[in-house]
Amino acid sequence: MTTVVIDDNGTPLSIGEICERCAVEEAVIVELVEFGVVEPEEQRVETWTFSVSAYLRICRALRLKRDLGINDPGIALALELLDEIQEMRNDLASMRGRF
Repeated sequence: MTTVVIDDNGTPLSIGEICERCAVEEAVIVELVEFGVVEPEEQRVETWTFSVSAYLRICRALRLKRDLGINDPGIALALELLDEIQEMRNDLASMRGRF
């Protein structure tokens, strides 16, 4: 297992840096963007940058693809559902704190 340490200073990562850190081709990241898994901060592919949270989402998507064999549309759906579950957990924790 490889541990990746990233800066938490909020510096965006270029598509090249993402590809290098994730050991994938640029086309893989482009597909994830096309399926709405993640959004780059810039509009042109040549200048795409990603926030640290987007990078972590890409890593999560790539694990779903690699470990479970989920295709890109399935990854988009799975991550959306996981986000909704996290929101509900946060809401529930917030409600519990009020009572």
